[in-house]
Amino acid sequence: MKVLSLYTLCFTVLLSACSQLPRSSTDKAAVAAATSVGIDGIACVGPLPKALAGLTAVQDTALLQQALGATGAGKICAGQVYQVKQPIRLYRVWDGSKSYTKLGQWWSAELPQGPKAAYQRANAICPAWSALDQHVSCQLKPGSLVVIGNTQSADCAADGVLEKNGTQQWFVANDGRNNQYLVDNCQDLGVWPAPANGAASSGTSSNQ
Repeated sequence: MKVLSLYTLCFTVLLSACSQLPRSSTDKAAVAAATSVGIDGIACVGPLPKALAGLTAVQDTALLQQALGATGAGKICAGQVYQVKQPIRLYRVWDGSKSYTKLGQWWSAELPQGPKAAYQRANAICPAWSALDQHVSCQLKPGSLVVIGNTQSADCAADGVLEKNGTQQWFVANDGRNNQYLVDNCQDLGVWPAPANGAASSGTSSNQ
């Protein structure tokens, strides 16, 4: 019995010591893939996207910095730059009273769904920033660079704080002032949220 107890004690000590050893590079990579950290050192919510069809991961620090926001400032918390290899259809909700924002910089790979309050929370869009009453669909041009990342929180003052979350947003560096767009084959989808019967959707097309 004494020999068995001694063996058990030695095994327990050895197991404890092994648990204190530094993690392998594989373990560290797994942890990094499961979490992300913002530019202010505060953890983001959700992992970054991986292996997206039609996209190749590249490095472009300047473009990435344009898309990143600190806690409370909106934009994305952390992201990855990709080069577009084939046309990819994206969707955008915008403010119909500001026509110059129609082909803005923030897009989604999924058709936006209401209600509006839920969409605002998911994408951390303060009510004062946009009426979010129209939506449009366009295709990304092959060769373009985009940033995809998880949503950063937004401090909306009197409207409260919209928390950071794992919703993936696409930053497309369209420049309306210089008439430079990374999207084309656009279709105006009309009023958003779309009525149940779709009667208010204009469905008109335009090319940029």
